[in-house]
Amino acid sequence: VSRPVLVGHSLGGAIVLAMALERPEQVGALVLLTPLTHPVAKPNPIFDGLRVRSRLLRRLLGYTIAVPLARQKTKETLDEVFAPEPWPEDFGIRAGGVLGLRPKGYVTTSGDLVAVEDEIEAQAGRYGTLKMPGFVLLADGDTLLPNAEQGSPLSEHGFTIETLTGRGHMLPLTAPDDCAKLIRTAVAQAAKA
Repeated sequence: VSRPVLVGHSLGGAIVLAMALERPEQVGALVLLTPLTHPVAKPNPIFDGLRVRSRLLRRLLGYTIAVPLARQKTKETLDEVFAPEPWPEDFGIRAGGVLGLRPKGYVTTSGDLVAVEDEIEAQAGRYGTLKMPGFVLLADGDTLLPNAEQGSPLSEHGFTIETLTGRGHMLPLTAPDDCAKLIRTAVAQAAKA
């Protein structure tokens, strides 16, 4: 694949940005969907149980109590993740949501959260070096990653910002047509560059 358009949702936004920073000449364009881009001033409490720094404790929790506790809080968590929109009733199966309810899912998600908290500030300081076309799709109802501190600051670095009204964090599932349209725009821009 030559100069792909990289697309990242949520934590995937930080990952896509990291990839572009490491190999800018190999990236055609970026599309970030309700992304994590900067340090989070006040993390949403639904992440509290994942903030485990010790690898040993993370594994112990993952293979003992984390999954049963997560199952008990599934509805509450999905309500928060999708807010203000309803979550699809078949999210667990059709969208693979149940895969997160495995010990390995807890362990890796916890590790990713801790790692990104350690790295995101330094990474954000390098965004001004990115020269490829960049597009951000935000949701005005996102309760997990506030627009003002996440995607919106990328406008200072030439990213095109679009915000959907009445939408929440899970745009790839709740607004797939809007996401696809933005990706097509990025592909067209990458072809011109």
